[in-house]
Amino acid sequence: MIYIRNQLAHQQLLIAQFYYDHGAYVAAINRANIIVTRLQRAPAVEPALALLVKSYRKLNVLKDANDNLNILKLNFPHSKYLKKLEK
Repeated sequence: MIYIRNQLAHQQLLIAQFYYDHGAYVAAINRANIIVTRLQRAPAVEPALALLVKSYRKLNVLKDANDNLNILKLNFPHSKYLKKLEK
């Protein structure tokens, strides 16, 4: 079951990244939120949170971007994504 959860989360992340790359930021947010809310223990949660921050920033929704950045900081204090996002 853990393998299936991780694979599902990874696939959702790939789809979210595709949407982000093509400028569909709301769709990317929706896919990343699925990972964060329904697949909490999957390894894809960390990059999903980073993608949420980037997507919200692109939409200029800074409150939600900062909220997700804080969640990322709290849950993954040594994340490689933090250096890129805090610039």
